Amino acid sequence: MKVRLIFVIALLLLNTPKPAMAQSKSIEIPKKDFWYKLTKDRSDRLQLPNLINRRDTSYWRMWYRGQIISYVIDIENLNEARAAFATFYTEEYVDEAKEKPTNRVFFYRIPLTDSISKCIRDLIQKTEINKIPSEEHIKGWGDVNGLDGVIYCFEYSTPEQYHFKEYWTPSHIRVQEAKIMTAFIEEIDRLIDYKTLEANFRRQVPFQTFNTGGPMTITRGEISPSGVNYKRERENYRRKNRLNN
Repeated sequence: MKVRLIFVIALLLLNTPKPAMAQSKSIEIPKKDFWYKLTKDRSDRLQLPNLINRRDTSYWRMWYRGQIISYVIDIENLNEARAAFATFYTEEYVDEAKEKPTNRVFFYRIPLTDSISKCIRDLIQKTEINKIPSEEHIKGWGDVNGLDGVIYCFEYSTPEQYHFKEYWTPSHIRVQEAKIMTAFIEEIDRLIDYKTLEANFRRQVPFQTFNTGGPMTITRGEISPSGVNYKRERENYRRKNRLNN
């Protein structure tokens, strides 16, 4: 009886389906990964999903990194209506010769309507923007990259693949791919009404001086419209978060 029981258990173990091995996800990032690392840090600070770890659906993200204010467009699943939103952000700037940095970022997220989301999805499919290689693989583009100007980065993730691509100031580049990219970006800005959203966001920034990289900044007076003394507020923030030492 004991031998028969052991035999039955052995048969059951042999015929039990084994869990499929987790399929590795292929990852493609530029050889010079400065912008990839920077956007990874910004993703964490802006509380955005980590796309390398996403395995449930496709996900598309576009980064615009300007001098003063930047934004991110997120589209979940390009094949059907899912979550879609824009995130505007900027960072507090202080003169480190006079003050310790606060390392603060200010952002807000705006849900995109279903109609805008569909238009963006249709635009991605129509232009085949995901098929354009990163600038380092485009002759006449990758060799003129700089830290001035603006940067556009694209992330595209599926359960099997993750791609990160970057493009420096497409409007300044004279190759066909740059022309397609410029037209694509202009249409994105029109669809989300970028100028209105950027102006609304700018009014809400709580910092005296701010930017998102490069030499340009916006600086306000010492007192905010609501009567807050900016310098005193920064000192209180550092004291509260123990940033003075």
